Amino acid sequence: MPSLAVLAALAVSALATSFISGILGMAGGMILMGVLLALLTVPQAMVLHGVTQLASNGWRAILWRSSIDWRVFRGNALGSLLALAAFTAVQLVVSKPVALVVLGITPFVGLALPERLVLDVRKPGHPFACGVVTTGLQLVAGVSGPILDLFFVRSAMDRRAVVATKASTQSLGHILKILYFGVSSAPRSAARWTSGWPRSWSRSPSPARRSPATCWSASPTRRSGNGRAGR
Repeated sequence: MPSLAVLAALAVSALATSFISGILGMAGGMILMGVLLALLTVPQAMVLHGVTQLASNGWRAILWRSSIDWRVFRGNALGSLLALAAFTAVQLVVSKPVALVVLGITPFVGLALPERLVLDVRKPGHPFACGVVTTGLQLVAGVSGPILDLFFVRSAMDRRAVVATKASTQSLGHILKILYFGVSSAPRSAARWTSGWPRSWSRSPSPARRSPATCWSASPTRRSGNGRAGR
């Protein structure tokens, strides 16, 4: 259970990064993910980040639902489910250093791509590829916004469609992230809570709590019948 100081730091971080996202329209989720990874375990950070980001992206998707490009969303969803199935098959949960390294590299991936590689979410096959790549990043680093932007920035979609479709795809990614890390960490959490119970139940009672009959039958220095000490 995190301490009160950690909980307070998490609350302040969530509030501050929300203002950053609201003012700049970016970077808040990545900063929050870095703070969560510094304070919590990887599954805890992933689930908490997914819940907070789902609240903002989900509400944005609901408000702009009439502008969502459902063809793009369906292709993205298929790719996302494929990525989730692959991670589930191998039960991959990266270490905290790996997650932090990938988190730090992600914003610079767009600068490293060749100019001839034009990603456009409206092109055939690109929504599926977008779902595979972004969901894979969600399950490794917790965020995929900079890569998701590469698929939308050169598309011919209007501003409302971009905002609504991105919000819907990110909401789906956060839902899958919550399910993946929530389900994968649940057995380990239950095992930590109950690991000592069976041993304590099966442990023999202490000598102070044994009945006289139990002490008599358990003592190796007494003979049955005459009560004299054995040699």
